[in-house]
Amino acid sequence: MFASPKLAGTGHLVWFAVVVAGLVVSSPARAQTSPEAAGGGLSERLLEEADAISQRLGSVRGLKPLGPITKGVKDRTQLRESLIAKIAVEYPKEEILAEQAMMVRLGLMRPDQDLESIVLDVLTEEIAGYYDTDVGELYLIDDPDMAAQRMTMAHELFHAIQDQHYHLNSVQGPKTGLAGTKLNPDRVTARASLIEGDAVVVMLDFTLAEQGVLPPGQSVLDQPAMADMVLTQLDLLATSSGALFEGQESALERAPRFIQMELQFPYIAGLSFVRAVREANGSWADVNAVYLDPPNSTEQILHPERYLDRDEPVLIDLDEAPIQAALPGDGWEMFYASVVGEYRTRLWLEEHLEEGSPIPIPAAAGWDGDRLKGFMRDGHVVAVQVSVWDSAAEAKQYAEALVQMSRKRRPGSAPFERSGAHGELVGLGMIPGEELTLVERWGAWVLYIDGVPVPSDFDLGALRSAVWQGRRAGPYPKTKTGSPSP
Repeated sequence: MFASPKLAGTGHLVWFAVVVAGLVVSSPARAQTSPEAAGGGLSERLLEEADAISQRLGSVRGLKPLGPITKGVKDRTQLRESLIAKIAVEYPKEEILAEQAMMVRLGLMRPDQDLESIVLDVLTEEIAGYYDTDVGELYLIDDPDMAAQRMTMAHELFHAIQDQHYHLNSVQGPKTGLAGTKLNPDRVTARASLIEGDAVVVMLDFTLAEQGVLPPGQSVLDQPAMADMVLTQLDLLATSSGALFEGQESALERAPRFIQMELQFPYIAGLSFVRAVREANGSWADVNAVYLDPPNSTEQILHPERYLDRDEPVLIDLDEAPIQAALPGDGWEMFYASVVGEYRTRLWLEEHLEEGSPIPIPAAAGWDGDRLKGFMRDGHVVAVQVSVWDSAAEAKQYAEALVQMSRKRRPGSAPFERSGAHGELVGLGMIPGEELTLVERWGAWVLYIDGVPVPSDFDLGALRSAVWQGRRAGPYPKTKTGSPSP
């Protein structure tokens, strides 16, 4: 659910340039100087510096460049325009509008907010450079502040090195299919977390080595206290809603909290994931091996032991035609299909359930797979989600969280409840003219339906049967990634 940018190292990376001792090494909120004002040859100096750093990164991480890295220098306007064009290709207008409609239905955005403007503002407001995996080119900004540039270069150059060794587009997987990038953003986020978390470590190791804080050949991951401090600072930065620059309200800070956390997750959780994988045997070879068998869910990022044990999620789908036929009236069209995943489930519950509520936020921790579909008629949206959990007890906990959330969102609706040997059902809004919200648990499975308009002749049983009988589940397909270099 909710598209995750696939661009490796887009502009929001600069908010995570935090290292030990509480120092913010790179602060992009500064007046920009043109190449002419900075003196001639700025572009040449930047490109030369990038070449030197790319060679040094081989000793920092153990992955050496396999060939020249294509690089270019743009001013801020050019860099912003190129990134906007890239985003437009990856996420067409209709997909963004579909995301927005679903986020409004689930209470994650207000109807008057514009998702496209929010995302573009966040990703381009303080852009410092990015690596484009489709064309294999690194774009740098013409900023003469070499200290800030070197940190960004280390991160983005390492993306180019990752791409040379493992072909990042193949790591992300195909665009089509139930597990593809278009229908499974949870898998996209998991793999982006590997890519970004690894690059954050390299960025930190490079910068700390230059400062003399780390001895040659050492990583911040070799210093547990230092690694803990970095992660603590990153967590504080994330929970501060992006308000890194005193006296300013960034685009990230203005964005809905869900989007703030979504964009920051690959860097922070990715760093923790890479740390856990490397600590398993103390070798970068273990991290390298992950690119050949990458994680399939944010569950595996949040709980690295589940990746190491290969606790794979269930790939679920729902037949939409029976659901369309069972919804009241004609003209329903499926406009949205996605996977929510553990992390976004957690954010969704946090959005609506206050801290300390009877249902704990870790109700998302037993996630084992889901499929969310959206149906629309004349602008009206109905959300249908089926999920499976590690146990019936964890499914029950999630179902209870959904019920509590629904009652909070619709305080005036009288509930109706049923229970049996294998589960329970709770509904809100079966009075004609209202909207139905339904939560049903059946063993380790949970059904959630929200927004169904209720006419006097509405057949709830037919809708429930259409969903349950149209449910399909199976294993995730293996990803064919690029081979490591000899």
